[in-house]
Amino acid sequence: MPLSLLFGGAGLLGGPDSEGSKEVLALRAFVSTEEGQELNHAFHRIGEGKIRRLYLALVRAVAGI
Repeated sequence: MPLSLLFGGAGLLGGPDSEGSKEVLALRAFVSTEEGQELNHAFHRIGEGKIRRLYLALVRAVAGI
């Protein structure tokens, strides 16, 4: 099942004319790396939302965003 069906938008997955397609392509490129997969898996295993938000804040600070 395409993810677009779950979120109600055909353009969600970054077709050539969809808004945000550059971001989607960058996300796909990141997730296709070993580091991206490892980070995604580890982040998903953090059970507490407050801890996930703290790690997200840390990553944003390190990235300067």
